[in-house]
Amino acid sequence: MVSAITKPQNRLNLLTIPFYPVLLAIYSVLFLYSVNLGQVPFSVILRPLALSTVATIAVTLICIAVDQKKQKCGLIAGWFLLLFFIYGHVYDLISGRTILGMQIGYLKPLLAFGILAVIGIVIFSRIKFDLSRIIKFLNLAMSVLILVTAIQIAYYHIVAAQREEKTHLINLAEQSETAPDIYYIVLDSYARNDVLLNDYKFDNTEFTNTLVDKGFYLPECANSNYFGTSISIASSLNMQYLDELGFSTEVYSKDDPPELQQVIHHSELRNQLEELNYVFIAFKGFFPTNDIQDADYYFEVFADEEQSVTISSLSLITQPFFCKFEPEIPIVL
Repeated sequence: MVSAITKPQNRLNLLTIPFYPVLLAIYSVLFLYSVNLGQVPFSVILRPLALSTVATIAVTLICIAVDQKKQKCGLIAGWFLLLFFIYGHVYDLISGRTILGMQIGYLKPLLAFGILAVIGIVIFSRIKFDLSRIIKFLNLAMSVLILVTAIQIAYYHIVAAQREEKTHLINLAEQSETAPDIYYIVLDSYARNDVLLNDYKFDNTEFTNTLVDKGFYLPECANSNYFGTSISIASSLNMQYLDELGFSTEVYSKDDPPELQQVIHHSELRNQLEELNYVFIAFKGFFPTNDIQDADYYFEVFADEEQSVTISSLSLITQPFFCKFEPEIPIVL
């Protein structure tokens, strides 16, 4: 009879261990990745996933060392973690607004969240009743959320792997003697439609719809990878973030980082297109980094009057790159 009673009791203790704060840390990162599927590689989440998990375990262990009550410490650690992950969303929502006659800046939300953290500590530390059922529910709920999110992520990657095939451009190049010309045009500080409409009350859909009707591709929710022209072009032309190309964050603070010249002038995109018999056409850039003089065809727009007249309609373009598929006939502008 003694062994029959002891075994269920040990199992109950195991089920009521408050491991849901760690699950909450894992879920927060996985959920953020799940709503950005296709935008960033899976490897990007590994570091924040590890850091948030380790930090949560450290906070929980510190609390247990101070209080020795695992269940209460689990609630406190979970409360801290919840406040940490929702702070940024709340701040973005109320920052710059006036609430109850007060202008909301950085300090007031931080102070409010600090007060909420203290209130949570006081409430949870004074709990007298058994928390076993609450702990089991929270453990189960977080486990289900992680499972659902993991299934969603896994399903996306399985479907993406099944649909993996050569790009449309490569198929065109292999199946026909001609392939479409590619115009890569970067308009500096030209906002997308929703920004123009919300911030400037200007409806630009007529113009963009016309471009789409003519066969142009315009992403609806486009965001620049970086705030500077050169670092953004280096990223887009190589289809990678700069850290994945081996550059440190020091390049972000430079106006025209010379170390980016090689990856812009001889980008991965240019290399792939040259393998498909494309020739590369570039106009004079305003900085050495984006001034690709070794292009197959290079035009100093402001030095040659004839060229200036020919492409005068492009005078607002910061940096155009043109690739043309041409197996035999020379390019004529």
